[in-house]
Amino acid sequence: MLLTIEIGGSAFAWLPALRGTRPPYGSRCVSRAGPAEPLQAREVNVFDELRRLERAGARYETIVLDPPAFAKNKASIPNAIAGYREINLRAMRLLTPGGYLVTCSCSYNVNEEMFGSVIHEASIDSHTPMTIVEKRMQGRDHPVLAGVAETYYLKCFILRRVE
Repeated sequence: MLLTIEIGGSAFAWLPALRGTRPPYGSRCVSRAGPAEPLQAREVNVFDELRRLERAGARYETIVLDPPAFAKNKASIPNAIAGYREINLRAMRLLTPGGYLVTCSCSYNVNEEMFGSVIHEASIDSHTPMTIVEKRMQGRDHPVLAGVAETYYLKCFILRRVE
């Protein structure tokens, strides 16, 4: 289950949450958005919700996908790849032209090259041309050690829909 936050109808964010809990950063989003921006939070299954939004014809200028680790071990890589492909494909279809998709993977077992391939395949399969605006990784408080691949776990691509 993931928590969704919609701000003012133009941004749609998927934030990881444990069942029955709310992440502490939800309240920070409210204070940053201010009272002029309505905030809606609910717990949903991301795969079902993205399909529902696509069927409803929803469109967003910005979508953030930050799911929990899909590949906790090497045996789960094929299912993780399928999951990342599905949510990215659906999110790409929900973007307005010129819209931004911020998509992340914190699965160590899915490296940057694999994650980039998933994004490329999702773009092709969704018939949604995307450009990579920027690549990010975890912050300095979680250093990547040279020669220790396990420490490079967070991959983040900032993409823009072009048409």
